[in-house]
Amino acid sequence: MQFEHYMAFIRAQKRKTKNGIRTYYYLVENKRENGKVKQKVLKYLGTNPNKISVDLTVEQCTAILGSSILSTATSEELKRKLQEIGICVPEGSIEKLILSFDVQKKTCSLVLM
Repeated sequence: MQFEHYMAFIRAQKRKTKNGIRTYYYLVENKRENGKVKQKVLKYLGTNPNKISVDLTVEQCTAILGSSILSTATSEELKRKLQEIGICVPEGSIEKLILSFDVQKKTCSLVLM
C-alpha cells in the first residue's frame, strides 16, 4: 500500500530586491516522482511568517460573527442588512465580503467586492 499524502512544511526563500534581501515564505510539500524529489508549492504565505491567511467556511464565519445571515443571504439581502446597520454599500452585487480584525489596535474593517 502506498500513501499519497505528504508532510507539508514552510520554506523560506531569500531573494535580492532593489531594497535589499527579502525573505518569502511558502507552504510546500515534497514528493518523489521517478526517483527524484519534487517540491510543490501549496500556498504563498507572504513575507511575514507570523501573518497567516485562513479561508473560513460559512459555518466558521457564523460561529465567529454569531449571525446566520451569512449562510442563507443573497447579495441583495446582505446589502440590505449592511445598510440597516449604517454601512454604505456600493451599487452592484456583492460577490465577496472580507472581515478583518486587528487584535492589537482592536479595530475591525470590512471589504466588499
